Amino acid sequence: CQSPPRVHFARISQDDGMQNFYDVNITVKYVCRPGYKNTTDQPPTSTCLDNLTWSEVPELCQRKSCGVPANPEHGKVITNDHLFGAKADVVCNRG
Repeated sequence: CQSPPRVHFARISQDDGMQNFYDVNITVKYVCRPGYKNTTDQPPTSTCLDNLTWSEVPELCQRKSCGVPANPEHGKVITNDHLFGAKADVVCNRG
């Protein structure tokens, strides 16, 4: 197989990412990217299959919570969620 698949939530471990080609049945491990946490005890993995493609990387890394933002003294925060990568608008009160 050629290089393992890249995913937005994790990167290939340093030990597994140093090769140009991978033998069939080789499994590479992934490490959650900053802002993501592993939801299991096992790292995400992908295996080079007999047809020279990679198995799907399970999405075991989920966005971390940044906490609920506090409203400023004279305004409010508007946001849909409080997980890594979310955006928030701060709106001032009239006056």
